[in-house]
Amino acid sequence: MRKIRDVLRYRHSTGLSLDATARALNISKGVVAKYIRLAGAAGLSWPLPDELDDSGLEKLLYRQVAARDPTYAEPDYALVHQELKKKGVCQRPAYSSHLMIGVFGPVRDRPI
Repeated sequence: MRKIRDVLRYRHSTGLSLDATARALNISKGVVAKYIRLAGAAGLSWPLPDELDDSGLEKLLYRQVAARDPTYAEPDYALVHQELKKKGVCQRPAYSSHLMIGVFGPVRDRPI
């Protein structure tokens, strides 16, 4: 069970420090700081609205970010397949050479 409501109440109404709030609720200081940061980002302060229950509070604080489109180009699988069919070509050098010419999208600096 999350203690979001208790953290906000202890922090705002009593003015306890992060450490004292964490000790009083038997949770870590990091969790207390995270709950306060999430509440601040959501624009919540104490006292919370009466119609806001625990599940609504969690939904407000832990909103899902909309999925983004991929930022890389899809490889040309037909070209890769044709390259791999050539005699003496193994997968790793073919893959790395295609990375350099951009078949797999932007050139990457990381090792394979």
